[in-house]
Amino acid sequence: MGRPPKFDDDDVLDRAVATFWRSGWTATSIRDLEKELELKAPSIYRRFGSRTGLGVAVLDHYVERVIRSRVAKYLSGDGDPLANIEDFLVTSVTPGDDGRLLGCLVTTDGLEGAGVEHALRRPLDEGRAENERGLRWSARQVEAPEHLTERVRGRERREPQRVVGRHRGGHR
Repeated sequence: MGRPPKFDDDDVLDRAVATFWRSGWTATSIRDLEKELELKAPSIYRRFGSRTGLGVAVLDHYVERVIRSRVAKYLSGDGDPLANIEDFLVTSVTPGDDGRLLGCLVTTDGLEGAGVEHALRRPLDEGRAENERGLRWSARQVEAPEHLTERVRGRERREPQRVVGRHRGGHR
């Protein structure tokens, strides 16, 4: 039986999320990961099987820790649904260390869309679907009769469907 790992998976995955978010999937090398994670390549491979295995673990971690908690916080049904959608989208953009704005890891080009390895598609699709379910549910709440006001009956009533379409397309 091997020695137990000397690192915490959550800490490693949090740092890997930040690395892929900042640099993108394709541009992040195993050497970059060694430096950022403070682990040697053999330790990364032993724990995650491959760079792709680490990518899947990172995305699963991100979906569980970030996306699901944000959907629950902003799109749970409490409060004004239109304001909740706006808050969800506004807070989904984070300033990076270099001043660039970083959006949701699964909906932006952080993992290069079409260039992503097949194994990463499942967690990417799962994260996008979770976001879309929350946004669509909130959009239906805006359209529900009890939430319609004179202000919402016009342009703003159409806005949630456009927002969901933009979000699904991965635009920033």
